[in-house]
Amino acid sequence: MKYIKLFLLTIILTSTLFASDLKFTHEEAFKEANKIKEKCFKKYLKKDSYETHTAMIELHEGTLVCIKDKINKEIEKGFKGEERKQILKEYEVLYKDYMIFYKSYYNLSRYCTPYCGNMTVEINISQSINLSVNILSDLIYLNKNEDF
Repeated sequence: MKYIKLFLLTIILTSTLFASDLKFTHEEAFKEANKIKEKCFKKYLKKDSYETHTAMIELHEGTLVCIKDKINKEIEKGFKGEERKQILKEYEVLYKDYMIFYKSYYNLSRYCTPYCGNMTVEINISQSINLSVNILSDLIYLNKNEDF
């Protein structure tokens, strides 16, 4: 996990130094990642997606799986061999830890005695979507500016 943090920090720091020479800005990468998120969302959106908590969870889980697939493709573009395996593993660890944190954050709170219910699952997935969009954005940025 320390490598992914170092990787993301390196991207941020180097981008400010060489911003004028880049083909693609962080803002453009973030917009592209959000467009991908919207496409994924629409792919899983159904007429009854907001009628029950289960339907909402299915919608957002599908969206998250779709975004994770795009992340994997960007990792495949930007990394080779052992580095690819390492970054994929680190992403999975980060993702799982993030999910565990938000599950605990919402369900172990003193305000959730004894349990908050399905809505916390939805919030947990939404937070993971936000994290995944940010990671996707950084990977898009890296791959578009491969010679920075």
